Amino acid sequence: MSDELISDLAGGIQAVNDRERRKAKRIPRKENVESIAAAIAKSPKTIPEIVKMTGLSQPTVMDIINMMRADGKAYLPIWKHMKAGRVHRYVACYKRGSGSDAPKPARQTVEEKRAKDRAYCAKLRQAAKAKEPTKLQKAEAERHERLRKELARPAFRDPLVAAFYGEYRGAIA
Repeated sequence: MSDELISDLAGGIQAVNDRERRKAKRIPRKENVESIAAAIAKSPKTIPEIVKMTGLSQPTVMDIINMMRADGKAYLPIWKHMKAGRVHRYVACYKRGSGSDAPKPARQTVEEKRAKDRAYCAKLRQAAKAKEPTKLQKAEAERHERLRKELARPAFRDPLVAAFYGEYRGAIA
């Protein structure tokens, strides 16, 4: 870890009066700066990944990353595509060093989204035409088969009941 990186970021901001003191950012701890710099040294990481690796809070990590970026000690090489259910978004990944930030990918246009939806619907229609059973239909068919086999077996009578009344012979017509 270079001492100049730590001294630059951990040196803090000198406030002259109260107004400047209120505007001044927090002074990060030296060990926090070191742990974040070590986390992003080898490969690009997102803020949540850095939080998991270092155990620091998200606002602390974001403040230190922003300070490092302002000083040219970190940059944004890629945007990672994240998917949570139907929500798709791009998340910034940070890496230690100097470099130019990657531009954020453009949002999908309405036409692109519609084309994607049309392709998905066509795929569903094709599966329905092929009469491929769904998971639910497969599970229901297996359940019916188990029930059919179970009902085909002769009924079992308890040994004590069989001693009093004899073996089960089915319904008497």
